[in-house]
Amino acid sequence: MKFDLLFVTYNNSKWITQCVESIADADYDLKELTLIFHDNASTDDCASELQKAKEKYGDRFGGFIVDIGKKNEGFGAGNNRAASLGRSDYLFICNVDTKMHTDTLRGLEREILASDASVAMWELCQKPYEHPKYWDPATGYTSWSSGACMIVKRKAFSETGGFDKNIFMYAEDVDLSWNFRKHGWNLKYLWNVEIDHYSYDPEHLFKYTQFLYSYLNNWYLRAKYGSFRNFLGGFMTFQRIPRYGAYLPEDVDEETRQKVIREARKLFIPSCFKFFFTWLKYAGRHGDFHPVFRWIDYEAQGTGPFTAFPPYENGPLVSVLIRTMNRPEALREALHSIRLQTYRNVEAVVVEDGPADSEKMIREEFPDLRVTYYALGENKGRCVAGNTALSLAKGKYLNFLDDDDMLYPRHVETLAGFMERENAYAAYAGAFETRVDVTSKRPYSYVVREVQSVCTQDYTKEEMLDTNFIPIQCLMFRRELFEELGGFDTTVETFEDWDLWARYSLKYPFLRVDKTTSVFRTPYDTKVFEARKAAIERTRPYLEEKFRFYQAGDFRSEIPEARK
Repeated sequence: MKFDLLFVTYNNSKWITQCVESIADADYDLKELTLIFHDNASTDDCASELQKAKEKYGDRFGGFIVDIGKKNEGFGAGNNRAASLGRSDYLFICNVDTKMHTDTLRGLEREILASDASVAMWELCQKPYEHPKYWDPATGYTSWSSGACMIVKRKAFSETGGFDKNIFMYAEDVDLSWNFRKHGWNLKYLWNVEIDHYSYDPEHLFKYTQFLYSYLNNWYLRAKYGSFRNFLGGFMTFQRIPRYGAYLPEDVDEETRQKVIREARKLFIPSCFKFFFTWLKYAGRHGDFHPVFRWIDYEAQGTGPFTAFPPYENGPLVSVLIRTMNRPEALREALHSIRLQTYRNVEAVVVEDGPADSEKMIREEFPDLRVTYYALGENKGRCVAGNTALSLAKGKYLNFLDDDDMLYPRHVETLAGFMERENAYAAYAGAFETRVDVTSKRPYSYVVREVQSVCTQDYTKEEMLDTNFIPIQCLMFRRELFEELGGFDTTVETFEDWDLWARYSLKYPFLRVDKTTSVFRTPYDTKVFEARKAAIERTRPYLEEKFRFYQAGDFRSEIPEARK
């Protein structure tokens, strides 16, 4: 598979040698690669460093083009220029401050060939700091891709006109992504194809240009893709920066603060006119495409963008426990998410609350997965099914997963590694809550309507006793907790996880891992959601009374005296 690798340089010569060397070391036929560098009139020694790299490595590749511009055109326009100099069907758009792994290109080729024909953009996983935005673990689809390491079909790039030349820097990748989606293409996140990106060195580094142009271009995208209300929202947000430096981090020094304010004042008035006419130009021309604006973000953001953990892919057995009832279509996605775990020593324990409706699907489709399957034969309730799964589990660590929820591939590795390092009894990570419309049960299909990041707060006893804030799939715990304190209270059918977490944590306080590692679903339909909420609230008085017993040291799973 042939790739044109596109790089735009501007005063970042220190990265060039490392970048090119990493590509030269790739486990790939280098003659299939054309490296195209467009320099935006750098004032450092980028031009000479590029020439040195070409002289040293040029003969190894199918092509090595160095194009020196006369002015700084910005990231998007520079890539448009670089793309025009190549011929390959796939454009690998990449920052120069990256370093490829030896298997990056081989993995990329594998994933492109395995993708649906509707996919026209792929994003690599950045290390050491993986981008925290939401992506669908079932399909890999995402709402936008980072321009630091994206691959696009040349055909789609040409059809959509490439990068918007009106965006000088920041958010041009969001615009390109949205334009692809507007034209019917899908975007896919490749969590298992990695590249090192040295964007933040050190971590949490404040970049004033990124700060300023992120806000400015968010306003522009609201004008280009949103309603007039979206446009006004962008105006109201941005105008606070030139007025008094709003949104700047507290630790930014006064000199930088004043620099941002001065630059924002220069941009504000011209942008008011420019963006208003942009809105007039595009209003009503987006068809069914209506992107979501989340203040200055474009997708729900998970926790821990700068949280990186050492690899921990093999250790004690972890049991993932699933309760299900005649939903093999939904269960398939949950099991698939277990199959993708980077942590290898995992078993799935599936308990069917009724006849063996899912057994055939499991045996036929997941022969490679270590699965213990048990059907209760008749409906005995979620809590009995959960206790059965707890009894069947063989792992040192246990983790529940509802049959319509999913784990991200590094969920088990993240929590098991953390618990081993910290000698923890229980630990939880963050999650994305997705509100969905189920359009078909067989085959299982749904539309994600809303996404939000949840389970982001640290554990306190007060929080636990007040709110059921830890979704069931977020928590991993030692099996000793079940052996000592018991399982679910079989007299309840809702809030059973809250009761279990309160009982366990009041004896062994939970630890939090600052990372989003799973996805769970709730109904988008208001009537269904409210009926579910009402059923849950009916259980609350009993549980609140039980919690008083727990605080007094009585940790029985069922406490009849707590019922009024």
